[in-house]
Amino acid sequence: MVPQLQQNSPPTVRARWQIGLTMLLLAVALLWPAAINQRPSYFFDSVGYLSNGDKALTLFTSRVEARLGSHAAVSTVAAAPEAPGKVVSLRAIAYSLFTALLAAPGHSLWLVIIANALIVVLLVWEFWRLRAPEATPRDEAIAAAFVAFGTSAPWFVSYAMPDVLAGAALLGLAVLTFTERQHFVARLLVAAVVAFAVAAHASHIPIIGLITAAALTEIGYEHWRGIARWSWSRAFWVVLPLVTGVGLVMALSLVGFGSVSVAPKRLPFALARSIDDGPGKWYLEATCAQKRWAVCPFFEATGHLGPELLFSKNGLMETATPAQMEAVRAEEMTIVRAATVAYPWVQIKAAAMNSVQQFFRFGLADNSFAYTIVRKADGSFGMHRGVEPFDVRPAAAVMIYAGIVLALLYLLSILRGLSFAEAGTLRLVFAGLVVNAMVTGTLSGLTDRYQSRIIWVVPVVALGLWLARRSPTRTAKGSADAA
Repeated sequence: MVPQLQQNSPPTVRARWQIGLTMLLLAVALLWPAAINQRPSYFFDSVGYLSNGDKALTLFTSRVEARLGSHAAVSTVAAAPEAPGKVVSLRAIAYSLFTALLAAPGHSLWLVIIANALIVVLLVWEFWRLRAPEATPRDEAIAAAFVAFGTSAPWFVSYAMPDVLAGAALLGLAVLTFTERQHFVARLLVAAVVAFAVAAHASHIPIIGLITAAALTEIGYEHWRGIARWSWSRAFWVVLPLVTGVGLVMALSLVGFGSVSVAPKRLPFALARSIDDGPGKWYLEATCAQKRWAVCPFFEATGHLGPELLFSKNGLMETATPAQMEAVRAEEMTIVRAATVAYPWVQIKAAAMNSVQQFFRFGLADNSFAYTIVRKADGSFGMHRGVEPFDVRPAAAVMIYAGIVLALLYLLSILRGLSFAEAGTLRLVFAGLVVNAMVTGTLSGLTDRYQSRIIWVVPVVALGLWLARRSPTRTAKGSADAA
């Protein structure tokens, strides 16, 4: 049995309706950055997800029509480029399909960010419901307002990217790890969200994998301390999303490209990071003439810099053929390992410093509303930079940092009164923050959005513990103890 945070009676039917209405209003409030700017926030990858998903849906539809005997569809399939061998690089297939399916009308991604809002509210509500079942509608409304205006959650809900799912996965695993009394349907929905998060971005696989390991460690720690017996049921629900998500990625890779991979058609981000850190750059400079690595012509043409290797006009994305990109992928980890062996302390120091810097960076530099998605004359999608209607990011960033400070001060104030499950939840959240910073800081460039996409979980958890201590039964018990 899992140590419960409290054993209180559920709220009345009227209170449930009031809290349900509060959560619905929270879903709407989480969209306020997009509402005042009159569009979702887009990143360059947003176009990539939409384009890849649109092509995949078009090809799938044509193949289905061909199988049904449509002669016109047969000619369309024959003329359409096949995915294997034609694709230079590809973002997560699952999220690409998700984006394309929700792109309506046309190429607007409003439905994507509405889905983001519903996902976040589902997890917030479930966490608060399980931790503070007697929370009053008034307190729930105060907590919801804090989430909407004092955290980074609305900015990543309004972001047409998979980033918000990293935080959603951490909160979802906290829910699955520290309760056994969850309704089956609710538990299944939470597990489904985490599984989708695993499949939505290549970086989420190692991040969520390590958080899952931390969650299993928490279950084992409870058993070791004699707090609760080992629960195979809890372990199953904690592991299920990771296994399902990885299985989905591999299945989509097999269907789309005829090969099983957990990162199909990926860009060589690890190599680019190693080049920026120094070891990869020095190793290629020393060995390109002899080894004739496939990446060397692009490395030399782009000034020996990591981001330029990937995205400049002479870089891999713009100039590499599919065969060249496959060759670069095949040799990527060989080069990274060799560079690390050649310059171990430099690489270790760079990884540590990058991780520490990333841990404390959670601003909004990348969450711009200046871009729109346009459809070009050839039918492809592109980005157009305009003027950001209301750039309130500087003020919002101050609010986010202030919200984290307030949440941490509150958690410190109740530290001695934490139950075992509450302390375990905080340990798991902290582990998630560290893992996120380590993986992104080591494998990609430093940027605000990587940590900001997950930091909103800290205030949500703090608010859940605040609601638990504000519940009528707990308050009455505290007054009786004081008397």
